[in-house]
Amino acid sequence: MDLLARYYSILDRLYLRAQVSPYAPEALMKAKNMGWTIGVVTSSFQQRAVAWLVEHNIAPLVDFIISGDSCARGKPAPDPYIMAMERAGCSAENSCAVEDSLQGVQSAMAAGLQTFCYIHEGNRHVKFPSNAIRLNHFDDLINMIENHESN
Repeated sequence: MDLLARYYSILDRLYLRAQVSPYAPEALMKAKNMGWTIGVVTSSFQQRAVAWLVEHNIAPLVDFIISGDSCARGKPAPDPYIMAMERAGCSAENSCAVEDSLQGVQSAMAAGLQTFCYIHEGNRHVKFPSNAIRLNHFDDLINMIENHESN
């Protein structure tokens, strides 16, 4: 096995260890039960993203994935989110994004989406745009989805 293949093999194993954020599956389930189309927009390779979703039993909640290897220009360009909206068949006005990286927030906002920024231990130091809606817990997102449902 060459060095690059070994490197990717190690990355694949480490990627699978990344934990699911608390309440994220519940937020996805709530949105799915309301008939929302769920897309994952990631800078990761498609194969790696699918493996993680399957490993953590989230794959059944996801309708499609836009991965880093499916766009010529990735995050922070708006292209991945524009592609996701096209795949979902909806406009920016009827879409939202949940991100946890500056590049992801910039990408979603450049595509015109209402953007939620999930704050966690690994990104507390990042200066996110002030017009990104901060989420400290995914249960906050569940409450927002429920409020959307009642309107």
